[in-house]
Amino acid sequence: MIQITPVGVLAERPFESREFYRHVLKIERVQTIGQLDGHAVLRLDSPRIEIDSTLVATFDRGVQQFSQHNQRLRLICKTLENTISELNRHGVSITSSDDGKYEFVDMNGLNWHLSDLNGRKLSIEGLQPPA
Repeated sequence: MIQITPVGVLAERPFESREFYRHVLKIERVQTIGQLDGHAVLRLDSPRIEIDSTLVATFDRGVQQFSQHNQRLRLICKTLENTISELNRHGVSITSSDDGKYEFVDMNGLNWHLSDLNGRKLSIEGLQPPA
């Protein structure tokens, strides 16, 4: 069984967003399913999308309690090199870290983390993170 978690996206520019998700990220199913507060609601369905969520919290003190919740989408690329090349071709700024992780923020403000199919390696041979 292949698990697919649908992802909802609010898009100010629905046509450009659909084109980006379909043709650049190669997401198998992209639909406009409605409107919300003047934005189109898109639904992304793909077995290659995973949701990463991290919660850091300190509640054991009476003062200055802290909670930070980060979410990002992981795209498991068919070919990491091709995805990065396509993103670069469309002017998307990709950041890379010292440990070889590649990330970008799309036109709708979603944070994406790039992985590949082969063991989900997070680095590309021959591409080095910036010095």
